[in-house]
Amino acid sequence: MPFTQSSVDVFAFGIILVGLIAKECERTKSKSGDMVSLVHESLEVDPDFEFADGLEVTKLAKQCMAVRRFRAKIDGVVQQLSKLHALRNTLKL
Repeated sequence: MPFTQSSVDVFAFGIILVGLIAKECERTKSKSGDMVSLVHESLEVDPDFEFADGLEVTKLAKQCMAVRRFRAKIDGVVQQLSKLHALRNTLKL
């Protein structure tokens, strides 16, 4: 199956998303093996930041960069982004 423009775009978005939220990628798992946020501490101190958003953005970035057959579709990416508290608060949705 050849790459489609959409799958390449979603992968690129995942790379950009990680670049925006993370300064260090060692934060992918806690000592117990639970998923943790890749969001850098400097963003977490924002009064509008919600830890659940950090987990969701981390999960979304991983889905965007997954192997092509498991990669998120762009419409799913948009849906997941629209559920983030930070976006909903900013846009007053």
